[in-house]
Amino acid sequence: MSVEHGYLAGNDEQRVEALHTMFADKGVDAVICLRGGYGSARLLDKVDFKIIRKNAKLLVGYSDITALHMAFLAQADLPSLHGPMVAVECAKGMDQETERSLFRSLRNPYRKFSVRISAQGSDPGVHFSGIATGPLMGGNLAVLSSLVGTDYLPDFDGAILFLEETGEPVYRIDRMLNQLRLSGLLERIRGVLLGYFSDIPKQHQDRSLAEVFSDYFASLNIPVLSGFPSGHSLPNLTWLQGGIVRLNASRKVVSFTGNVA
Repeated sequence: MSVEHGYLAGNDEQRVEALHTMFADKGVDAVICLRGGYGSARLLDKVDFKIIRKNAKLLVGYSDITALHMAFLAQADLPSLHGPMVAVECAKGMDQETERSLFRSLRNPYRKFSVRISAQGSDPGVHFSGIATGPLMGGNLAVLSSLVGTDYLPDFDGAILFLEETGEPVYRIDRMLNQLRLSGLLERIRGVLLGYFSDIPKQHQDRSLAEVFSDYFASLNIPVLSGFPSGHSLPNLTWLQGGIVRLNASRKVVSFTGNVA
């Protein structure tokens, strides 16, 4: 019998029970989400974080799963993996770089590696020089901004903020960044790493993404680098939420240290 609940994969109680069951099952080493969409944030006040802390294991996903990534850090101090999902990349076929990154991170989520950024189609071309070190945290901009003012957003003091998005007009991206600014979050971070901003509608595009990003980031006097291959496109590299990175925007290199905050 189908458990679909309109545009959700089941009602909130069914979905949170499935999450609890997977974490409590000693035979499960990692929980890889099927897909994103919408609905994870509805579960946050229903999750028993004692179960999550007691049965610490890897959660893998991105996009809507940003809500769970942030809540796990905020409520359980548990890092998770921002990476591919079963019904998206896994089902449609991953490129070699995405697949290699996923399985290396599953084997060792605290591995050391570096990524040199090169220009790509969805790169808005934002670059403010400098070097910063801190825990890399974030995810989908729409989901992240919706958590502002709740108990499910971790402390971003001294963090490197990661953002990615898909299908949102530039003015909506502007609005969501403004929400982060008004909350004071942007004043507390040490750097910004931007992933894919894909499938941006051309209507209402009176300003470029680069111009909007400059509005919010230029005055912060921190390193900002776009084009990190993670999010709604390929390759979609896997990385550890809360893992310490060294962001060298001057040389366009991101180095994962293997440590956590």
